Amino acid sequence: MFVLLMAISACTISKNSPNPVSNGEGFGGGDPFNARLTGLRDQFIIPALNSIASGSELENLCDLAACKGQGVAACQTAELLDEEQVASCRSLILQLAPKLITAMRDTNIKLYGVTERLFVEEREVTAKTEISASGAIEVSTPRVQDLGLDNSQLVTLIVHEYGHKVRIQGNTAIRD
Repeated sequence: MFVLLMAISACTISKNSPNPVSNGEGFGGGDPFNARLTGLRDQFIIPALNSIASGSELENLCDLAACKGQGVAACQTAELLDEEQVASCRSLILQLAPKLITAMRDTNIKLYGVTERLFVEEREVTAKTEISASGAIEVSTPRVQDLGLDNSQLVTLIVHEYGHKVRIQGNTAIRD
């Protein structure tokens, strides 16, 4: 699943500017961090997933060339994939892309930042959600700041969290 996140992140980053355009929430009294999260989801991730689902981005998926020179740390993993693994990775992404798009557009799944620290079984986490088809995805603003996460890392985090909301072959796409 890590390769899936890398591939979608690489595709998203390579096709778009690293800074999302504000949707006005920051200027209208809204939370700038929430505007950043939803901007990344709506202006970068969903369009990248749409490109993948339409078949126009397949040559870049799960391939080192897709993210080479883009500053994506996960590119090292892509180097380890042989042709069969790349094909399997692409197949998985093609199955997941429409499901992730549906989840990201679902109004029953809210994505937002919280000002408190988040914990799962006494371990601090950057984001958390229930493994289910609905429910909020919370992202800890202090943890994101502590870790200095850039937009490419937030894209990976957002896709990972939405992966808890979709099922593939009878299983939740991401369980941890």
